[in-house]
Amino acid sequence: MSQITAVAFRIIRPITFPERSGRSVCSVTQAQPTDGQALGTPEVTESRFRLASVTVPALGALGLALIAAWVLLTSLTRDLQISRDGAAVAAGLVCGLVGMLVARRQARNPEGWLLLGVAVGVFVVLDSGL
Repeated sequence: MSQITAVAFRIIRPITFPERSGRSVCSVTQAQPTDGQALGTPEVTESRFRLASVTVPALGALGLALIAAWVLLTSLTRDLQISRDGAAVAAGLVCGLVGMLVARRQARNPEGWLLLGVAVGVFVVLDSGL
């Protein structure tokens, strides 16, 4: 058994690349575009930020209006079973708050916008069921 292990050890050796032993990466001080890409101009970046700074509060206000409508309709119908005893409302609130935070801080991140859409959709479905 020891002869087989010795033969296997001689055959299977680690592969090393002597040309990669030193540092080959330099530090970059400024952002450089890759092939086929250009850096965003400040005007485009500012217009996206302005659009996000207007859209996020608008979606937040829509969400708050839908929550107010849900509270009013639930108190009038006295039926919490439609909203799964508040679990759907809690999920909608969490999605909305996290979505607003992400969309406001990182306007180009689609996850924040998707979470905002999910929250608005949850409250539209809840309100339409009452």
